[in-house]
Amino acid sequence: MVTPLAYSPLFDDTMFGAPHIGPDLEWSDDLLIHKPVEEFFLDVMKSYPTKPCFDLSCQEPVRFWSMNYSLYAGFFMMAPLQNEIREYQIQEALCSGVSDGFDYVGYFSDKALSGAANKYADRQRTDTDKYKCLVALTGSNCLSETVELGKLRWIVEEYGALAAIKPHPLTADSDIERLRSELLPNASILQPDDDVYDLMRGVGTVYTTHSSETALYSACTGKSTRPLSSFGKRMQGSFAHINERLFSTFHPKTVVDKVFSDPRAGLIHPEIHSDWQDRIVIYLDYIHNLRQHLKHAYK
Repeated sequence: MVTPLAYSPLFDDTMFGAPHIGPDLEWSDDLLIHKPVEEFFLDVMKSYPTKPCFDLSCQEPVRFWSMNYSLYAGFFMMAPLQNEIREYQIQEALCSGVSDGFDYVGYFSDKALSGAANKYADRQRTDTDKYKCLVALTGSNCLSETVELGKLRWIVEEYGALAAIKPHPLTADSDIERLRSELLPNASILQPDDDVYDLMRGVGTVYTTHSSETALYSACTGKSTRPLSSFGKRMQGSFAHINERLFSTFHPKTVVDKVFSDPRAGLIHPEIHSDWQDRIVIYLDYIHNLRQHLKHAYK
C-alpha cells in the first residue's frame, strides 16, 4: 500500500520540487499556480476512502486505494494507480464528452513554439536546424524498462546523426555512457540540460514514450508523433492513459480537445478553468463511484 502523504511533495516550502526531483533541478515557476490546487485537492481527498499520492506508477487492484496526482503539460492531473480505471476515465471523456470551447491545441502549440513548455527551469538553448527527428527519452528510473532499445537502434540506423537523441534531465551519467556504448558511433546523443522543445521545433518526427508530455506538444504542433515505449510495458507510463490515445489515433487534435474539456479526464488548470474546484469534485465523485461500481466485478 502507498504511504499517505505527510507533506506537500510538489510545493515544499524550503526547496521547490527538491523532495521529488532532487536538489540539482528546479521546476519552472509557472507551476506555482497549482499550489492552491494541490492544497484543495489534498483537503477534499479527506472525504474519500482512498489516499493521495504524488507522481507514482504502479498497478493496484480494480478497487484501488491510492489516488495519484502529478503535472502533465502544466496541468494538474489526477488518476488512480490502476491502469484500466485510468483508461476508463479517458474513454468516458472521448465517448461522451463535449468541447468546452477553449482552444487547447492552440494553447499547447503556442507553449511549445514560444519556449514556455518546459517544466524544468534553466534549460540550454539548442540548435534547431541540424536534425530531422527527435528522440525524447525517459529518466534513469525507468529508461531500461520502458524504452525499446531495438527501436532506438533502428532510429539511429535510419537517421544517423540527424536523429537528436535527448536524454531526460533526470538521467544518470552512467546511463548516457551505456547509450553511447550500445548505439552506433554516429548517434547524436545530446545533453540532459538541452531544451527538448527547441529541438522539437526543427524536426518533422518525434519519438517519445508513454511517460513523457512531449507526446502532447508534438501532436499539437503537427509533428508525426511515434511511440518509443516497449509495447508490453507501455501502459506503466505515468501518462500512458493519455499518450496511448495520441499515438494510436489519426485525429490527435480531437483527442486533445475532448480530453482536456471533460472533468472526468482528471486534468485541471486554474487559469483556464474558472470552475477548477468544481471540476476536482466532479472528477473525484466520478472515479470513486466507478470504483464502487466495479468493486465486485473482478477478482
